[in-house]
Amino acid sequence: MPETGAALDRYVGDYRLFAGVVFSLRRDGDQLTFATVGKDDAGPLPQIAKGVFLLNPKTEIRIEFQDFADGRATEMRWQISDDGFIPAPRIAMEPVPQTPLDLAEIEGVYFNHSLQQAVRLFDDGGALWLRTGDGNRIPLNRYQQDLFNAEGPGSVQRVAISRDATGEVSGILVSAVLAENLDYRKINAD
Repeated sequence: MPETGAALDRYVGDYRLFAGVVFSLRRDGDQLTFATVGKDDAGPLPQIAKGVFLLNPKTEIRIEFQDFADGRATEMRWQISDDGFIPAPRIAMEPVPQTPLDLAEIEGVYFNHSLQQAVRLFDDGGALWLRTGDGNRIPLNRYQQDLFNAEGPGSVQRVAISRDATGEVSGILVSAVLAENLDYRKINAD
């Protein structure tokens, strides 16, 4: 029998599947809704067993909850097969700041010494974009104070702004499918 009402609150929260990929579960009456943070894609999440919800009936992808602390789920398991899952830990999200970005302080060229690669953050019509070393232009969506996820397909998933002790932008951490937090240092201000 599916859980209802306040019993569902133990699953409510935000879960990070990959860098820049955060899912939000909310309760709407006697059911949960599932949405990707930063997108307008909330939809119902039917419960098929205690702690088990069907995400996609066509592919039978489901999410499961087995680990709890203080009455709340600590992790969402993205079941990719009967034998495997991808863990998505619960994270604390802050409201997206309503103040506009200071694009002038963020824009510039950033260099990773290990990869010997430069990327550029730039303003295009009031929105922040990333140009990668191979020339791809990737729009970025702000979902936390200094965190951005990539819009659309591509290798970049998250860009985190790094600041020095005075609060000045000093670099970025770029995360992709197979690499997390690649450190790029700011080399100019234009």
